[in-house]
Amino acid sequence: MVMEAEAPSAWSYAGRAQLHLRLGRFEDAVADCARAVEDDPDDGWYAGLHALSTLLTGDEREAGARFRHAIRLLLEAETGGRTGEALVLGCLLFVHCALREREEAAARCDALLGRVPDGHVIREVLEDLTLLRDVLPSVAAVTDPFVQRLREEQERRAR
Repeated sequence: MVMEAEAPSAWSYAGRAQLHLRLGRFEDAVADCARAVEDDPDDGWYAGLHALSTLLTGDEREAGARFRHAIRLLLEAETGGRTGEALVLGCLLFVHCALREREEAAARCDALLGRVPDGHVIREVLEDLTLLRDVLPSVAAVTDPFVQRLREEQERRAR
């Protein structure tokens, strides 16, 4: 009996792209993100990760266009409830931080915390912002206040 290997999913390509980003292999990250976007062209997270990967290769013009496309996709997303809405807001927070758009990021963070997301959403958003800061240290001044707010919310819930 021969078993066929399942083709990688958009999710697995995006996960591998995040690893490539952490290793400084930006061209490989772009390639995996392109595959994720090809597999799921309506997913704003994959588009945002693709934009970040592109930015890290030095192509600021293309990255800007990809970030704007990610924002459009996220704003048009069918969320399917509070958790979905919170995840979209977290993705928008990530994109606005990458673009160094503090006011927009603050509005997304306020909206996210106003939705009272469950703990896994906060953890995911913190992981995404940490990735962003690790691979693009110049955004620390933008991301750090939001990371602090999200951690405070985590601590408040843990009490």
